[in-house]
Amino acid sequence: MLGHYNLLDTTLRLFKDDKEKQAVLNASSMGNLGASANSATAKEEVALWLDPAYNTYGITVRLREGTLARNKEAVELFGNRLFTYEAIAFHRWFNAICEEVEVGHSIASKQAEVGGYTVNLLVDNENKTVVFSIAATK
Repeated sequence: MLGHYNLLDTTLRLFKDDKEKQAVLNASSMGNLGASANSATAKEEVALWLDPAYNTYGITVRLREGTLARNKEAVELFGNRLFTYEAIAFHRWFNAICEEVEVGHSIASKQAEVGGYTVNLLVDNENKTVVFSIAATK
């Protein structure tokens, strides 16, 4: 994984390989940074992000063959830091959702409470993309 990442503002973007990283960086420099999730432009596999203005954290995963295996360590470290003692519950839910979407099962967007956080799950089944938006429960 060495070198297959990029830090953009408050988002750590993880790529399959250097070729994908260069394609995304080139698209970004050409003004395609705000392209939609279903766009044909190159995208990172996983984005670990935080939004300090709203005190929100998140994980965006574009599921392709091997995505979960390649990015398991980074996602687990991020989740462990956020959820501490409840991290195992989050990781089980995260993996179950990603595996279902990866094989093509349609999953509805939903919300769950994990520890002191509310996790909103947004799913784009057609493009096999999941977003876990995590905010402290008030």
